[in-house]
Amino acid sequence: MKDLRRSLLTVCLVVVVGCSGRPPRPQQTVHQPRERVVASSDLVGSLTVEQIRKANAGGLAYPELTAGQQQAVSQIWSHYAERMQAIIAEGTPGRPAGAVEKVRIVMVGYAKAEGEYPWTVHVEFQEGQNRCMVGYPANALATAVKEAGKDMVAAGIAIPRSEAEEQGLLDEQ
Repeated sequence: MKDLRRSLLTVCLVVVVGCSGRPPRPQQTVHQPRERVVASSDLVGSLTVEQIRKANAGGLAYPELTAGQQQAVSQIWSHYAERMQAIIAEGTPGRPAGAVEKVRIVMVGYAKAEGEYPWTVHVEFQEGQNRCMVGYPANALATAVKEAGKDMVAAGIAIPRSEAEEQGLLDEQ
């Protein structure tokens, strides 16, 4: 009888402690502002085969970009800097984004997708310890990206979503 009471008390305690914990945070879908997607698309569409190869081989520095490419990188980095500032202000550990002039493009890649858009294009930026990856859907790949971009699925970096998974994400929104 004593063991039964102890067991019952333990179960009640576990239920009370388990139910009084913090409620789980709802999963947030990250929406990229249209300006950031346009800047990314403009940037990737303007990169040459040589620039993409250099980016994927060790990095393409900001000063090596054309004025138009620098403008696109500045827009993307500005959004990243604002987001990092907000994250840090919320109390989450992080590093403030550094100067855009020190940014390097360290990867340009693509992944075959299913659904409305057959491709996703990815660009990764680095400044010191900060990394920012931007991805956007595309109907077609730029010729330079096809030729020199990193196939992220073949490299094991990305796993494409099925059409059903894409639909599930749309239904949640």
